[in-house]
Amino acid sequence: MPASSQSQPTSAAVGPLLTRLPHAVLLEKMQTDWPPTTDVQCLETLELPAIFAAFEHARAGRTRELMALDQSLAANTSWKEFTAASRELGRCGLQGLRPLRDERLLTRYAAAVTAGQSPGYHLVVLGLLLAVYAQSPRQGLLDYAQARAGAVAPTTRAAVAQLLA
Repeated sequence: MPASSQSQPTSAAVGPLLTRLPHAVLLEKMQTDWPPTTDVQCLETLELPAIFAAFEHARAGRTRELMALDQSLAANTSWKEFTAASRELGRCGLQGLRPLRDERLLTRYAAAVTAGQSPGYHLVVLGLLLAVYAQSPRQGLLDYAQARAGAVAPTTRAAVAQLLA
Protein backbone atom coordinates (compact mmCIF):
# COMPACT_ATOMS: atom_id res chain seq x y z
CA MET A 1 0.00 0.00 0.00
CA PRO A 2 1.48 3.43 -0.92
CA ALA A 3 2.60 5.64 1.94
CA SER A 4 0.27 8.48 0.87
CA SER A 5 -2.84 6.37 1.36
CA GLN A 6 -1.60 5.21 4.78
CA SER A 7 -1.13 8.77 6.02
CA GLN A 8 -4.74 9.69 5.25
CA PRO A 9 -6.98 8.96 8.25
CA THR A 10 -10.01 6.82 7.60
CA SER A 11 -12.77 5.62 9.83
CA ALA A 12 -14.51 2.34 9.20
CA ALA A 13 -17.78 3.81 10.45
CA VAL A 14 -17.71 6.87 8.20
CA GLY A 15 -15.88 5.42 5.23
CA PRO A 16 -12.90 6.65 3.21
CA LEU A 17 -14.94 9.08 1.08
CA LEU A 18 -15.70 11.27 4.08
CA THR A 19 -12.05 11.97 4.82
CA ARG A 20 -11.91 14.09 1.67
CA LEU A 21 -15.11 16.06 2.29
CA PRO A 22 -15.16 19.33 4.28
CA HIS A 23 -17.86 18.14 6.66
CA ALA A 24 -15.89 15.02 7.64
CA VAL A 25 -14.29 16.62 10.70
CA LEU A 26 -17.65 17.62 12.14
CA LEU A 27 -19.14 14.17 11.51
CA GLU A 28 -16.14 12.35 12.99
CA LYS A 29 -16.31 14.52 16.12
CA MET A 30 -20.03 13.78 16.35
CA GLN A 31 -19.31 10.04 16.20
CA THR A 32 -16.84 10.22 19.07
CA ASP A 33 -19.00 12.50 21.26
CA TRP A 34 -22.44 10.99 20.64
CA PRO A 35 -23.64 7.42 20.72
CA PRO A 36 -25.38 6.21 17.55
CA THR A 37 -29.12 6.81 17.54
CA THR A 38 -31.79 4.19 17.24
CA ASP A 39 -34.45 6.87 16.82
CA VAL A 40 -34.69 6.82 13.03
CA GLN A 41 -37.93 8.82 13.18
CA CYS A 42 -36.19 11.80 14.85
CA LEU A 43 -33.37 11.53 12.32
CA GLU A 44 -35.75 11.47 9.36
CA THR A 45 -38.32 14.01 10.55
CA LEU A 46 -36.20 16.53 12.47
CA GLU A 47 -32.47 16.28 11.92
CA LEU A 48 -32.23 15.71 8.16
CA PRO A 49 -34.90 18.33 7.27
CA ALA A 50 -33.15 20.84 9.56
CA ILE A 51 -29.81 20.27 7.83
CA PHE A 52 -31.43 20.63 4.42
CA ALA A 53 -33.34 23.78 5.42
CA ALA A 54 -30.10 25.28 6.77
CA PHE A 55 -28.39 24.39 3.49
CA GLU A 56 -31.17 26.09 1.50
CA HIS A 57 -31.12 29.24 3.68
CA ALA A 58 -27.34 29.46 3.55
CA ARG A 59 -27.23 28.92 -0.20
CA ALA A 60 -29.73 31.76 -0.65
CA GLY A 61 -27.86 34.01 1.81
CA ARG A 62 -30.78 34.23 4.27
CA THR A 63 -29.12 34.82 7.66
CA ARG A 64 -32.32 35.70 9.55
CA GLU A 65 -34.04 32.53 8.40
CA LEU A 66 -30.96 30.50 9.32
CA MET A 67 -31.03 31.94 12.85
CA ALA A 68 -34.80 31.39 13.12
CA LEU A 69 -34.31 27.74 12.14
CA ASP A 70 -31.61 27.44 14.78
CA GLN A 71 -33.89 28.92 17.43
CA SER A 72 -36.83 26.71 16.39
CA LEU A 73 -34.76 23.60 17.17
CA ALA A 74 -34.49 24.75 20.78
CA ALA A 75 -38.28 24.78 21.04
CA ASN A 76 -38.62 21.19 19.79
CA THR A 77 -39.28 18.87 22.73
CA SER A 78 -37.84 15.78 21.01
CA TRP A 79 -34.55 17.65 20.60
CA LYS A 80 -34.19 18.86 24.23
CA GLU A 81 -31.82 16.12 25.37
CA PHE A 82 -29.34 16.94 22.57
CA THR A 83 -29.24 20.73 22.81
CA ALA A 84 -26.10 21.14 24.93
CA ALA A 85 -24.05 18.60 22.96
CA SER A 86 -25.36 19.96 19.65
CA ARG A 87 -24.45 23.50 20.62
CA GLU A 88 -20.92 22.44 21.57
CA LEU A 89 -20.50 20.48 18.35
CA GLY A 90 -21.87 23.40 16.31
CA ARG A 91 -19.43 25.85 17.89
CA CYS A 92 -16.61 23.43 17.15
CA GLY A 93 -17.74 23.31 13.52
CA LEU A 94 -17.89 27.11 13.36
CA GLN A 95 -14.33 27.35 14.65
CA GLY A 96 -13.25 25.13 11.78
CA LEU A 97 -14.84 27.63 9.39
CA ARG A 98 -12.83 30.58 10.74
CA PRO A 99 -10.60 30.83 7.65
CA LEU A 100 -13.76 31.52 5.61
CA ARG A 101 -14.90 34.50 7.66
CA ASP A 102 -14.89 36.65 4.53
CA GLU A 103 -18.16 34.90 3.65
CA ARG A 104 -20.78 37.45 4.71
CA LEU A 105 -23.41 34.92 5.80
CA LEU A 106 -20.88 32.97 7.83
CA THR A 107 -19.63 36.13 9.54
CA ARG A 108 -23.16 37.21 10.48
CA TYR A 109 -24.18 33.79 11.73
CA ALA A 110 -20.98 33.31 13.75
CA ALA A 111 -21.45 36.76 15.31
CA ALA A 112 -25.04 35.87 16.25
CA VAL A 113 -23.89 32.62 17.86
CA THR A 114 -21.11 34.42 19.76
CA ALA A 115 -23.56 37.11 20.93
CA GLY A 116 -26.04 34.47 22.11
CA GLN A 117 -28.70 35.48 19.56
CA SER A 118 -28.59 32.03 17.97
CA PRO A 119 -27.77 28.68 19.64
CA GLY A 120 -25.40 27.40 16.94
CA TYR A 121 -26.68 23.84 16.75
CA HIS A 122 -24.61 21.41 14.72
CA LEU A 123 -27.49 20.69 12.33
CA VAL A 124 -27.53 24.31 11.17
CA VAL A 125 -23.73 24.50 11.08
CA LEU A 126 -23.59 21.36 8.94
CA GLY A 127 -26.11 22.81 6.47
CA LEU A 128 -24.12 26.04 6.41
CA LEU A 129 -20.91 24.12 5.85
CA LEU A 130 -22.43 22.18 2.94
CA ALA A 131 -23.58 25.42 1.31
CA VAL A 132 -20.33 27.34 1.84
CA TYR A 133 -18.28 24.51 0.36
CA ALA A 134 -20.88 23.90 -2.39
CA GLN A 135 -21.20 20.26 -1.38
CA SER A 136 -24.02 18.05 -2.58
CA PRO A 137 -26.82 18.11 -0.02
CA ARG A 138 -27.67 14.50 -0.89
CA GLN A 139 -24.16 13.33 0.00
CA GLY A 140 -24.07 15.46 3.14
CA LEU A 141 -27.42 14.16 4.38
CA LEU A 142 -26.56 10.53 3.71
CA ASP A 143 -23.15 10.97 5.37
CA TYR A 144 -24.83 12.52 8.40
CA ALA A 145 -27.39 9.70 8.59
CA GLN A 146 -24.63 7.11 8.36
CA ALA A 147 -22.56 8.83 11.04
CA ARG A 148 -25.57 9.34 13.33
CA ALA A 149 -27.26 5.96 12.96
CA GLY A 150 -24.29 3.76 12.13
CA ALA A 151 -25.97 2.70 8.87
CA VAL A 152 -28.39 4.28 6.46
CA ALA A 153 -31.80 2.62 6.60
CA PRO A 154 -33.83 2.34 3.38
CA THR A 155 -36.46 4.63 4.91
CA THR A 156 -33.75 7.24 5.53
CA ARG A 157 -32.66 7.06 1.88
CA ALA A 158 -36.30 7.60 0.90
CA ALA A 159 -36.57 10.55 3.33
CA VAL A 160 -33.46 12.16 1.78
CA ALA A 161 -34.85 11.61 -1.72
CA GLN A 162 -38.14 13.19 -0.67
CA LEU A 163 -36.35 16.25 0.78
CA LEU A 164 -34.45 16.78 -2.45
CA ALA A 165 -37.44 16.18 -4.75
